[in-house]
Amino acid sequence: TGSFEEAEQRIDELMERGRTRIEEAAVVELAVAFHMTRGRCARAVEIGLPFLRASGIDLPLHPGAAEIARETEGVWQALGDRAIEDLIHLPPMTHPEFKIAMSILKSVSVPAYFVGQNLHHLVLERMVTLSLRYGNAESSAHAYTAFARVLGPRFGRYKEAYLFGKLGYDLAERSDHLATKPTVIFLFGQLTVFWTRHFPIRGFASYTA
Repeated sequence: TGSFEEAEQRIDELMERGRTRIEEAAVVELAVAFHMTRGRCARAVEIGLPFLRASGIDLPLHPGAAEIARETEGVWQALGDRAIEDLIHLPPMTHPEFKIAMSILKSVSVPAYFVGQNLHHLVLERMVTLSLRYGNAESSAHAYTAFARVLGPRFGRYKEAYLFGKLGYDLAERSDHLATKPTVIFLFGQLTVFWTRHFPIRGFASYTA
């Protein structure tokens, strides 16, 4: 109808009608996207975080440096002695609750960027950790490349940032999920590669090798 008020009312009604976690997650994603589109990023995050908390993923709204440090260390612990480039061979994520959580985390990651950089980073790191522990989900390609974008500037780990970005790019190239590819290519090609590779004169393939 073009009425934001009516759309919001219908979303609220749907919130009360979800019978399964999958249905509830679909409505939460819709609500997050709706409020983000209206510039209500704080509201979008306020809707997403309680759903994640009910799934066992308790993220503070305003994490401090200590929380970021712990979450970052959790990424490296989950990685262990595996090579980053070998993560492309991880099995698909099959745990239903974590698959749902990954979708909500991806939805929340964008409005979280405007609520606070620490929250944005925390969301991305949790997505990466879940992928390392439980396998690659549809949103893991986005998680790896978005994590790569912050890994270099914030932590000075530019080599690892390139490898995570390349991992995300390669996953997206293998995927049939077309909606993932534009964001992944942008995050890797425009915001990550140049830290460790010269921009090519022609083509993209020469600096993803």
